[in-house]
Amino acid sequence: MVDEEIGKPGLGFSEVARSLTGERSIKFIKFFLIIMQWGCCASYILFFMEFIEYAFFNSYEQTWLHELIYICLALCVILPMSLIDNFAKFARFSVPASVLN
Repeated sequence: MVDEEIGKPGLGFSEVARSLTGERSIKFIKFFLIIMQWGCCASYILFFMEFIEYAFFNSYEQTWLHELIYICLALCVILPMSLIDNFAKFARFSVPASVLN
């Protein structure tokens, strides 16, 4: 029964976990998925801030105003991208981007 449920297309991580562990652990798993996503987002924002500062401004003197500008620039890029729910539209750009990398 578990193999039939897992083989369905479009299952998320919580659905797979529910079929493996049952209903008792769904809230636990969803809580840690949220924590993981927040951590990934925070680390990406920090990386993006450092990248902007290095690539465009190349200043060694950072003030709180510089960091506020970097955070605003990072959020202007990251927040709209986080609202995209289906990346299938970007699949055709994936191969050329990988080649260029």
